Amino acid sequence: MRGSRAILALAALVLIMGAATLWAQNEYSMPLDRSIYPLRTAIKYDTQTYTFTCQSAYNVRFERIDAKRVRLFIKPLNQQPIPYEVSVQWGNFPAITLQTDSSGETFILNTETGYAEK
Repeated sequence: MRGSRAILALAALVLIMGAATLWAQNEYSMPLDRSIYPLRTAIKYDTQTYTFTCQSAYNVRFERIDAKRVRLFIKPLNQQPIPYEVSVQWGNFPAITLQTDSSGETFILNTETGYAEK
């Protein structure tokens, strides 16, 4: 019984640290680099799942701007004939088509309205 207080205090500390880590991960999302491949690829970033549809392979990078907006950088992996088009869909919004060139392009995705802007 003498060590039970120390064990309870240690267990409480572990629970608090674990909860703080999860909260910080959602509050301060780190950039995420992934590759997408032909046909469909789903990527979860922050609290959204983004579904990409394309005809060739691309590198994508997500960066959180604020609670509503995400910066998305898309760059083709291979040199191929233009145009480079990627369709992306998230939430309950319809898919939108993003066009880029061989050097890549940056878009701002609004997670509340479903719009993308350059």
